[in-house]
Amino acid sequence: MSSPEMPGGPGEETPDGPAALRLIYEYEGGEVRLVSQQRVDVAVSGFDLDEAPTADHVEVRDADGAPLSRVRVRDALPESLEVFGEPGEAITRVPDTVQRGAFTVVVPAPTAAARVVLQRPGTEAPPGERGVESVEPIVLSDDAIEETGR
Repeated sequence: MSSPEMPGGPGEETPDGPAALRLIYEYEGGEVRLVSQQRVDVAVSGFDLDEAPTADHVEVRDADGAPLSRVRVRDALPESLEVFGEPGEAITRVPDTVQRGAFTVVVPAPTAAARVVLQRPGTEAPPGERGVESVEPIVLSDDAIEETGR
């Protein structure tokens, strides 16, 4: 359902096309970059601006930087990899020493959407310090939404 605050709600068709965006990110070491964005016609569920984020997430913002939606990114930057053994052997996890890969997320993209920001919640203080989380999330990638295909 559309509203003045968020025209073309998630999954709705807008005059400009589908109101969702598939984002593909690549990462290597500590660098994350958006490599592809494509408008798609799918409903997006599981986004909420009312709750404080507790995991990596993509925030969709308007041209003034106001958040329109936030979608959790599951296992975006894993610290370990699954290793498959011979048939019948257990799957094990090993540290990811290369830290290179890609992940995809689909976000609502109403007409007002202008930017997508990949963020990680602030980290907790070291043991012995006050256990207060950082107020500001860590920005991993901040990119404009392409105008093509709108």
